[in-house]
Amino acid sequence: MSGKIRAVLILLVAVLCLGGCGKSGSESSEKEYEIYYTNLAGTRLTTKPYIPVSDRFDGILKELLEQFQHPDYTDVSSALPMGVNINSYTTVIDELQVDFDGAYLGLSNVQEVLLRAGLVKTLVQLPGIMRVRITVDGQALTDNDGK
Repeated sequence: MSGKIRAVLILLVAVLCLGGCGKSGSESSEKEYEIYYTNLAGTRLTTKPYIPVSDRFDGILKELLEQFQHPDYTDVSSALPMGVNINSYTTVIDELQVDFDGAYLGLSNVQEVLLRAGLVKTLVQLPGIMRVRITVDGQALTDNDGK
């Protein structure tokens, strides 16, 4: 009797394990991303979900940056303040370099921190992106001592 119970238990465990291996029909193949915005007061980050239309890396990147700059929601603001623009972006291996125009240098400390954090948190969700490097007019950011 104990051998039969053991066989039934093994069969049940096998069925349960195999049941988790298949793809569910209700499961979506579309990846949902979180776009990081600021609250309307501009004091903290908040997120909204976004499912890209494109299925290619370049298309998804372009869509995420567009959403980051121009929210489709009225209860959040872009973490990119008015007057600051993205000049370009380049992907190198696992790093995404984002170059801002000179207006970036006029941001307050709070605006700069929220912009950098929101941008990085949004973009590192992309497959293969491990780092985001921020430059201004092609130059690396430096502190007051030039470091």
